[in-house]
Amino acid sequence: MKIERISDNMIKVTISLNDLEERNIDLGLLNYNSTAAQELLWDMMEQAEIECGFDMSDSQLIIEPMPDSEDGFIITITKIDEDGDF
Repeated sequence: MKIERISDNMIKVTISLNDLEERNIDLGLLNYNSTAAQELLWDMMEQAEIECGFDMSDSQLIIEPMPDSEDGFIITITKIDEDGDF
């Protein structure tokens, strides 16, 4: 898993199929309500805070997953400011 800070309010997380395999996550069974997806999200949030200082606690988030042309997918996470601005 690779995490890049794009701005104060946005990070980009690149997840490979190998990352999923290491976590015993089947991509075909990964959906929003699954325990595996929730655990993966919490792991991303924790790693983003440790590596980039990106604190998402008490924030509203926009989470945008998209397939990667390589081997996996990219998730963009954006925090919404208290005043509702991006």
